[in-house]
Amino acid sequence: CITDNALARQGRGLMALSGCYGGPLFNVLVGLGVAVLLNAISGGTTVFSEDDRNGITSVWDAEYAVQSLLLSIAFLYIVFFTTIAMVHYSDYVLTGHTGLALICIYLCYSACQCALLYIER
Repeated sequence: CITDNALARQGRGLMALSGCYGGPLFNVLVGLGVAVLLNAISGGTTVFSEDDRNGITSVWDAEYAVQSLLLSIAFLYIVFFTTIAMVHYSDYVLTGHTGLALICIYLCYSACQCALLYIER
């Protein structure tokens, strides 16, 4: 975040914008990839069962996790393509409208996650 701000102030807005998406994406892919790889190498498996292992109390939790993940992926695409479109049509200048649109998308995402949690329970 600090590096992205410094890049934007130096006039490298596209690089800063790329860092906003690339950094978290890299962290998720490498973080999950290394964890799954180490689990596979050690012969471990992930079990979603009725007992209270790892805080998962039923198969329902696994179903909710999948639905929540799909919702998150859908909103990730929405944010990504909205940002690309708004930046392209504003001649590669990040305006206040872009920020407002991203905040509105985040509020919609939060509302959808809360609704999903409410509907599932």
